[in-house]
Amino acid sequence: MLSATQDSSGFVWIGTDEGLNRYDGHSNKVYRSNIFDEKTISGNRIWITYTDQDNTLWVGTDRGVCYYSVEQDRFHRIETGSRPIHVLEKKDNIYFTTTKNGVVKISKSRKEVSKFQFDPLDPFSLSSSKFSEKQSTPLAIEGETLWTGTTNGLNKTNLNTGQTKRLYSGKTKLVKADTITSVLVVNDVLFVGTARGLGMSDLVFGEGITIDAGRAINSYIISIFEIEGAGLVGILLKDEIIYMYIIK
Repeated sequence: MLSATQDSSGFVWIGTDEGLNRYDGHSNKVYRSNIFDEKTISGNRIWITYTDQDNTLWVGTDRGVCYYSVEQDRFHRIETGSRPIHVLEKKDNIYFTTTKNGVVKISKSRKEVSKFQFDPLDPFSLSSSKFSEKQSTPLAIEGETLWTGTTNGLNKTNLNTGQTKRLYSGKTKLVKADTITSVLVVNDVLFVGTARGLGMSDLVFGEGITIDAGRAINSYIISIFEIEGAGLVGILLKDEIIYMYIIK
């Protein structure tokens, strides 16, 4: 099993190396790719199964992204250029990182596709188009800003203009290393996990903040996550979890 999700109808969707399974509690139906039929999934290795807030099923394969039509019992394919790795949903849009083709943004209602990628001729493009499975949560959205942690730098993208500001280690204290593993925004505080430690910034005042993060300051950060309702942020290291209080 590579992935799994459950929709509001109770179906459990399980992604495997040999196709997509839909289990209803009694029987199992298998969906497989057919290169001659575009109504099927684009590949049989199902890395991502994700049910969005509108109960639409999204599937990530080696060849791209697909979304499921319940009424027609079919899939619609969207090319991503390389394998999708991470998924983030925000309002009417869903975002997928890819191994080497940047971030793919898809409008859930209109299914319009746009991409954020590295362009050597455009200083306002992403710092890199590459993402890795070693990253846990490299995307975060706060207001009209998309924070993107790549394998070579952090990026701040204005979603209205599409322009990006690149942030690298050595040029800002926020980025401890250019390999970004996790990004999170909680209560106007930006957390950036890297291969060499945790960086934090107050998004309201635009400056670094001092919160005791213990060993996380200079350790490899595996993941950063919020514990909703508790006012806590968890920092996962290789051998420890550090909890930090974030007061609103």
